[in-house]
Amino acid sequence: MYQFEGQVTDALTGSPLSGVYFELDQKILQNGAVTAGFIFAGAAKTDGSGRYDLSIEREKVTSFLMTYKKENYFTIEIEETSANVTTDGSNVYDQELEPKSWIKFDMENFGPSESDHLRLLTQDFREGCNGCAENKTYNYYGALDTNITYVTTAGSYVKFTFINMVTGYSLIDSLYATPFDSSTYVFNY
Repeated sequence: MYQFEGQVTDALTGSPLSGVYFELDQKILQNGAVTAGFIFAGAAKTDGSGRYDLSIEREKVTSFLMTYKKENYFTIEIEETSANVTTDGSNVYDQELEPKSWIKFDMENFGPSESDHLRLLTQDFREGCNGCAENKTYNYYGALDTNITYVTTAGSYVKFTFINMVTGYSLIDSLYATPFDSSTYVFNY
């Protein structure tokens, strides 16, 4: 038997998280070949103290994929080689999940023109996830009047710069990424 257990906590507060979905997938050695992808092995949910416990039958496994999911938190996936997993006792994997926050830019153009050019530079945003900003420069052209929302890690400040490339006007500011909430910044140009 393989046994997996641990506690999941909120990365911002350190509080235990109940209702976290823990999924265990595995790559199995069959007929001398490893399965092309991971195969579902089992799942559990954390209890009121943030603890989970899952036991599965032992197979010829080359690696495991552990996934931790909870609404309004960033999902964590951890791949572990079977060489680091024991059958002689419990395998303990404690995790911290980072809460989400949403940053909404409301860009209002009071004198729209097809020759408009707005530049947005983002800093200190979470990168590499669905809906995240990249810490880079974005260019918008034409009669822009829109809203853009990015998801980021809660509990910190994100920085940004708006530059009206036609007039040269620029503005540097920041917003606090409130846990589980949206923060809106209105930029009029």
